[in-house]
Amino acid sequence: AADKHIAYKPPSISFNEAASLPTVALTGYQAFKKGGLKEGGSALVVGASGGCGIVGVQIARAMAGCQGMVAGICSTANVPFVQQLDAQATVLDYKYPETFLEPKDGALTRASPCGWDVIYDTVTSPDNGDNLKGQRYDVLLEPFRADKGKVVAINGSAWRWTCLF
Repeated sequence: AADKHIAYKPPSISFNEAASLPTVALTGYQAFKKGGLKEGGSALVVGASGGCGIVGVQIARAMAGCQGMVAGICSTANVPFVQQLDAQATVLDYKYPETFLEPKDGALTRASPCGWDVIYDTVTSPDNGDNLKGQRYDVLLEPFRADKGKVVAINGSAWRWTCLF
């Protein structure tokens, strides 16, 4: 490989962690590409402090550009960390859903009044019961999707995974 394509592994991460980063990055890139995120668009990252979410916030910012809107949903403890990933991102705490799940004047509507072009869901899985207020994130966030926006979830059911083998 050309020297310009090689980077040193940061000493703070293991070789295994470094080796997994391309998979995480390509997952996010593919999700936003498939979702049709364009410059000036809006993206909501569910699970913004997890592996795919951390990289997803940064990829969304790069694809949406300075005029775009990027928001993340994570827990209280991780809000400052996710804010550091992107100074322009709105970060919402899932532990207080009433602060952002109000369709008329909640934070999700204020952040992107016309709806979200891409909702990147790194959390919801039909198998593990990850939910908010007893419902899956994709169902709760559907009203916040733009007219031609897409919800892209990366977690499939165990049955779908077993069909691959």
